[in-house]
Amino acid sequence: METRRVIFVSAVSNEFHDAPPGKRHLFHSYREIVKQAFRLLAPHYEVIIQEDLPQGSDDLLGTLDHEIARSLIVIHLVGDLAGFAPEPAPLRNLRARRPDLLNEHPELRDAVGAGAGITYTQWELYLAFHHGTHRLVFEARPDTPRSPVFGAPTPADQVSQAAHRRRLEATGAHRGPFQDQGDVTRKTVRSFLHFRLDPTVDPVEPTADALAAAWTQQKEIVKHLVAAIKKPDPRAVPLTDPANTAAFVAAVRSAATRWQVNLATIVDVAARDEEELRAAAGSRPAPESLYELALVELAMGDYTASIFSSRRAADLAQALRAQKPSDESLHRKAAMDALLLLHDAAQAAHEIPAAIAALEEAGSLVDKQAEPLLWADIHEPLARFLLVHAKLDRAEELINDIIDIREELQGENHSALAYTLLLWTRLLYERPKYSGLEGIAARAERIFANQTPPDLAGIASALNSHALALQAQKRLTEAETLFRQTLAIGEKIFGPEHPNVAASLSNLGSLLKDTKRLAEAETLLRRALQIDEQCYGAMHPSVARVLGNLADLLVDTNRLAEAEPLLRRALTIYEQSFGPMHPDVGKTLLALAGVLVATNRLDEGLPLIKPALDIYKQNPVR
Repeated sequence: METRRVIFVSAVSNEFHDAPPGKRHLFHSYREIVKQAFRLLAPHYEVIIQEDLPQGSDDLLGTLDHEIARSLIVIHLVGDLAGFAPEPAPLRNLRARRPDLLNEHPELRDAVGAGAGITYTQWELYLAFHHGTHRLVFEARPDTPRSPVFGAPTPADQVSQAAHRRRLEATGAHRGPFQDQGDVTRKTVRSFLHFRLDPTVDPVEPTADALAAAWTQQKEIVKHLVAAIKKPDPRAVPLTDPANTAAFVAAVRSAATRWQVNLATIVDVAARDEEELRAAAGSRPAPESLYELALVELAMGDYTASIFSSRRAADLAQALRAQKPSDESLHRKAAMDALLLLHDAAQAAHEIPAAIAALEEAGSLVDKQAEPLLWADIHEPLARFLLVHAKLDRAEELINDIIDIREELQGENHSALAYTLLLWTRLLYERPKYSGLEGIAARAERIFANQTPPDLAGIASALNSHALALQAQKRLTEAETLFRQTLAIGEKIFGPEHPNVAASLSNLGSLLKDTKRLAEAETLLRRALQIDEQCYGAMHPSVARVLGNLADLLVDTNRLAEAEPLLRRALTIYEQSFGPMHPDVGKTLLALAGVLVATNRLDEGLPLIKPALDIYKQNPVR
């Protein structure tokens, strides 16, 4: 049997782990986020904290001694709370069991002394020193998120943690700051790969030629990593985790495969580039050098640092615009590029308000009157991003302006206008304004059909939007005709296993359910689910939408026990993808509540209704 590999998260739980049941959606446990990240690396990793340890015949300090000895890494978070100190008896037992305690680290041994007043959490790190366990030590910033049960540190906490820091300084141990749960998790995974702490996860031994080639292509490797993080392959990123470590790990694996080296080499190459760019940016900070630094920080999965560096690049470029009017256009472009990179880094870090603000600021640098088409091209991605995150009012304002610009300057038959019209149909569906949607979808279809050659993919998208509006208005026969046309076009141009085909299958299956053709509907929905899982992985929002449609059918056929796990899975996907207050979360909560109430589990179902209604109040148009 393969030996378990333990990742021990050493921290005071009241500061970094615990949350009351009613506030768990407001605070993510540091341990849980680390656990998700390491699960992506290998399923056999066990991420634990002190509270997870089984009670045995030994005292807690003895149990910690055993667990730290078998751990691969100890991730030690230094915060404001010290935790609780063991009684004298466990200390005597430890000394008796480990007479050579810390002899290999005389500075730490002398600083620890008899161990009086040293807390269990502090001992976790000192035992890691004794056993030679890999150690990653991170120190919280003042604004680092803490648990809802975190209280102000007492004078005793302050004295104890000050002494702990002095002991760490005596060892010379490296300590890095961390901003939040995602930041510390990404830094941990990056260090894990960089130092190749578990060769079984990174077993490739590259040839000398492959290594030499990789080191001569630093910039290409960084570009590859950035592209993969910005647009991750959903099949390689099966989980939208809070830290978004999945995208970084998948990017490194993809690069390692392309350059035929191991994961550690890819991280080393990017780290060398980062080191060189950081030195350059420090000696001569300029928008260009800061942008390059932010780019490689994004490639390294350090989204927090990338946000900071791209912000500095944008601010410096803005200052140069005012100082050097003759080069205003050059500095404006530098500011826009930095802000678009800031958007990418914030999106990767799941900091959605910051991502939206960066796009808004980039758009504000374009004069709508002087450069209307550029303004439209810059703002259309923002409108699409706002729609995804249910910011409908601002999205509508932008879409209206973009359509006006395209109609006036590109004409009534331009494909760019048709794609903006499709964006408008999405907005109208969310409002919902179905009758208006019909005409817009039909107009987009005509434009796509008039292209040379006709844009079949655009036609299919327009037909699908039109059909959804008809279905919402209960004009099911008309909707079915369009859904079947959409499916036929999709299978022709994309093939039978494409996600566009899965969307058509799901939509048609949902309609067939409404018209009581349940057997055919279930066949289509299960085929759609299989395609989406193959194309996107198990935890993608597109998978969640099919799960919801299939669960509706199972409820209609009184198979509530089958519907419940599908709804729970869809709920998890939506929460992890969009956060706890997204409309799709509210819709799924209500559906799940209905199933639980119908199966006489009122104590489980009724509490879900209030948070669902709170979401609907926040998004009343859905």
